[in-house]
Amino acid sequence: MSAVSVCIPVYGRQELTLRCLEALCRHSPARALEVVVVDNGSLDGTPQRVPQRGAELFGERFLYVRRERNDGFAIACNEAARHATTPMLFFLNNDAEVCEGWLEPLLKVFREERRIGAAGPVLTYPETGRVQHCGIAFDPFLHPVHLYEHFPPDHPVVRHRRRVQALTAAALMVPGQVFADVGGFDEGYVNGYEDMDLCLRLRGAGWRLVCVPESRAEHATSCTPGRFANEDANVRRFRERCGEALVPDAHRIYEADGFLPRFNDWLSLYVAMPGETRVALDAGVWTERKAVEQTLKRHPLWENGYLFWHDIAEREGCADTAFLARFLRAALFPGRESFIDFAQAAGNTGDVITQRIAMARLKQAEARQRDGEGLRARADAIADAAERSGDDVALRMCVQWFRGEGRGGAR
Repeated sequence: MSAVSVCIPVYGRQELTLRCLEALCRHSPARALEVVVVDNGSLDGTPQRVPQRGAELFGERFLYVRRERNDGFAIACNEAARHATTPMLFFLNNDAEVCEGWLEPLLKVFREERRIGAAGPVLTYPETGRVQHCGIAFDPFLHPVHLYEHFPPDHPVVRHRRRVQALTAAALMVPGQVFADVGGFDEGYVNGYEDMDLCLRLRGAGWRLVCVPESRAEHATSCTPGRFANEDANVRRFRERCGEALVPDAHRIYEADGFLPRFNDWLSLYVAMPGETRVALDAGVWTERKAVEQTLKRHPLWENGYLFWHDIAEREGCADTAFLARFLRAALFPGRESFIDFAQAAGNTGDVITQRIAMARLKQAEARQRDGEGLRARADAIADAAERSGDDVALRMCVQWFRGEGRGGAR
C-alpha cells in the first residue's frame, strides 16, 4: 500500500503538470505514492495527455478526475482528498517539482514529533535557486511574510527546522484524518489564502506546523491563469475569519536569528545585517566575482555586496548575473534607489515586461511615501499596539522609523 496520496489541482498548463508528475516519479521511492489529479475543466491538452502519462508513470496508483468547470483550488483539493486512500495527504501545485529525497524527511517529522498537523518542504525559485518559502510569519501590520525569501537555501537560518504560524499549500503534507477533522480547505476562498486559513484552524485545534529543510521542491509560483483575480475578497475573508488568531512575529524571528528588522520609507518590513559585519565587509577590496558570490551566500544581507557583484559582472559582460544582482538587491532591500536600478537593469536586458512591473511597484511605493500623514498614523498605531503587547522589537522599529534611521531600504 502507498504511504502518501499526492493531491494535484490543475487548470491548463499541461506542460507544467507533466513535469510535476515526472519529478514525483523520478524522486520518490517505488510505489510510495498514489497520485490524484483533479482537473478544473482545462481547455488545453490536459484531458488527453495527463491521464495517459500519469498511468505510464504510476500505473493503477494514478487517478485523473475531470471537473467540467474551474471552481478553484480549494474545491479541487478537497475533492482530491476525498479520493485519497492513504493515511497522509500531500497537496502539490502543478507548477512545483519535488527534489531528490523530499519524501522521507516529511514523513519522519510526523513519526518523531508530537502533535504535528502539517509539514512542508523548503521551496526554491527555479530561476535563481534561492528560497521562496520556508514558513510564513506575520509582520507588525499582520501581513503575511515568507521567512527568508531570496536567501540561499543552504544558509543556517534556512536549514533550521522551525515551527511556524502557516505554510503554503503549494507543497503541504497533512494527515488525512486531521485534514478531515478541521473541515479541509475553506471553499469560500478562490485561489488564495486557503492554505493560511487551514493552517490557522490547525493551530487552533492544537496542532503544530513545521517547515522541514531536509525536504526540497522547486516552485515556479502563481502560474495558474487568474491566480490573483480574487485577491481583495480573499484577504477580507481571511481577516474576518482568522484576524484575531494572527500573531505578529516575523520581526521577532529575524531579531532572534541575529538580524536587524527595519521599516523602509513606506513601512514595509525588511531585514538588515548587524552594522559591525557590514562595515567589515564594505572595507574589503572586491575584484573577483566568485569571491563576492561566495560571500553573499554566507551574508545574503550584505547590500553593498550586490552592488559589487553587479559592477564586476557588468565589466565581465555577464548580463544575466548583473541583472540577478539588481533583482536580489531590490527584493531584499526595497527602496526607491534599488527599484530604479532594477527597472533599469530589466530595460538593459530587453525585458520590457519586468521593467514595467518594476516601474509599477516603484510608482506604488512612491504614492505610499507621499502620504506622510497616513504613514505616520499607521506607525503610531503599530507603536501603540506594540507598547500594549510588550513587543519591544516592533516598538524599536517604529522609533527608528520616526527618526529616519535605516529607511529607504538599508543604508
